[in-house]
Amino acid sequence: MDSNVAEPYSGAFRKDSMWPSVPAHEALRHCRRFLVDLLTNQLPAGAAGPDAPDAPDVDVLGVVCHLTAASRLAESNLVGPPPPPVMARSEPNLVEVLVEWERSGVAVEDALRRTRGLTGSLLAMNLFTYELDIRRAMGVGDPAYHPALAMALDVAVSGAGAMVGLLGLPPVRFETPGSCWEVGEGEPEVTVWAAPLELYRCLIGRRPPGRIRSLRWSDDPEPWLQVFEWQPFRPSDIPVGRPRCRHVVYRV
Repeated sequence: MDSNVAEPYSGAFRKDSMWPSVPAHEALRHCRRFLVDLLTNQLPAGAAGPDAPDAPDVDVLGVVCHLTAASRLAESNLVGPPPPPVMARSEPNLVEVLVEWERSGVAVEDALRRTRGLTGSLLAMNLFTYELDIRRAMGVGDPAYHPALAMALDVAVSGAGAMVGLLGLPPVRFETPGSCWEVGEGEPEVTVWAAPLELYRCLIGRRPPGRIRSLRWSDDPEPWLQVFEWQPFRPSDIPVGRPRCRHVVYRV
């Protein structure tokens, strides 16, 4: 990995922010520790979160398996091949998966202290996004402040900026209390205002097009709605609501 690569995608946008800068390894550790503590302590065995009939299920065990696999892949790239995970059963076991995630996460965070690059930013964005999903699935409120939010928004805005360039759209300005980003060449022709987490959810496909249109725009938003369709995220067609957490499985 090139230690001279600034993160994340600094050339994709122009940013003015009063938010504190948090290194990727600190943001990752905060997310991981919060989720491990939440999943270990909050729900009893086999319990499910609050019901919301208009929203999809969230397979929390599946999400934790995904996050552990992502951590092991990053560990392999940053440190070297990780040891085989210690699993007593053939089926995923939440307790064992959390133990493996803790082991691998510490290794990744330690490696990221000594290097800079896109890996840390993308890992932090991925983990922060799933933390928000799990919070809502388990009925836990959004954080008032989160050390991963600034970095995650930078990555999301850079993806939107790539779409502005790809589609040949006029420049756009994203503004939220304490920070703003301008993407595209020249002075922005439109500004969109939103609270930080709402802007983030719109940019990563967690909001339907109607919700994106309802943000505070300085002009007709229609030409710029495609900006919110950058891969791997697309606006959700699911009604806004709180996802159910049905598949939290504790096989101890």
